[in-house]
Amino acid sequence: MTDLPDIDESAGAPPEPNRRVALPAPWQLLHYWRRELGRALGLVLLGSLLGWLFGYPYHGAGIAVLVLLLRQMRHLIELRTWLQRPKYYDLPDPGGLWGEVFDLQLDIQRKHRRKKKKLAAMLAEFQASTAALPDGAVVLGQHGDISWFNSAARGLLGLRTPQDVGIRIANLIRHPEFTDYYMRGDFQQEIEAPSPLNRAKTLSLRIIPYGNQQMLLIVRDVSERHQLEAARRDFVANASHELRTPLTVMRGYLDVMDMDAQGSDGPLAPWR
Repeated sequence: MTDLPDIDESAGAPPEPNRRVALPAPWQLLHYWRRELGRALGLVLLGSLLGWLFGYPYHGAGIAVLVLLLRQMRHLIELRTWLQRPKYYDLPDPGGLWGEVFDLQLDIQRKHRRKKKKLAAMLAEFQASTAALPDGAVVLGQHGDISWFNSAARGLLGLRTPQDVGIRIANLIRHPEFTDYYMRGDFQQEIEAPSPLNRAKTLSLRIIPYGNQQMLLIVRDVSERHQLEAARRDFVANASHELRTPLTVMRGYLDVMDMDAQGSDGPLAPWR
């Protein structure tokens, strides 16, 4: 069985389509504005006061505004760096609105990791259950490329890990019936084709579409069933031949007895 696909925890939480995000109430937005504006004005007033002490109040206010801008840029750069490589960089705790933003990002990351762990557990359970099947199972992508297969499929089709992962199934099962079956796209019935490993073996192949344009190829060895059908046909033919011979002999005897019974002076005339 192939290994589980690696899960990259460095990726951020993907946006979920058609999901409505609950916006803060108006009073909460007003609270954020008041708090941040109050801090900014406080810093500008402090800069003006320090500048006034040296005789340059406007210069002090400008320096305070510059400090505010540099602080915003620093937090933006920290957030950008963390989003790109969260495993190698820790978000700081600056407090205020940026601290809340960082906390929300970390909470989203934790939820995303829990979802990925749950999906990985479900995938592992699926692979373990299909690995126990006697039939081969091959998961195919949208274009027929192999995504995963179990041990039975490896033995029946000769698939290899990881060389055959990503290769189109039609390039591995080179048989006219299977190629026509796959290109036609009508998967209501199964088909039979010889095994790529042993032409004496006959495989039953059926594709089951599912999910987001994915397909599941079920492979079953039906060689024993064909042998049993051939043995049954041979038995019926031999039994018919063996039964036909004594019946022919009995019919011959009955014909002779009928001829003897036809005459008035025949040995079987009294029994007529």
